[in-house]
Amino acid sequence: MRGFTKQYAATRLVWFEDFYDVEQAIFAEKRIKGWVRRKKIELIEQTNPLWLDLAEHLVSRPESSPSL
Repeated sequence: MRGFTKQYAATRLVWFEDFYDVEQAIFAEKRIKGWVRRKKIELIEQTNPLWLDLAEHLVSRPESSPSL
């Protein structure tokens, strides 16, 4: 854990957005960083009202590793 996650003890991914263009991603990140906390919470709760850990749905974990 480094940076933001260490400073704030973040342990769950509760919101994310996909981008195909890095320039758009940087612009969106800067825009959201400027928002007040309440607006950020509203953004999360629009798509994840229970604040579930979305990382669990992003990574496919194989049940067993194939033998070589």
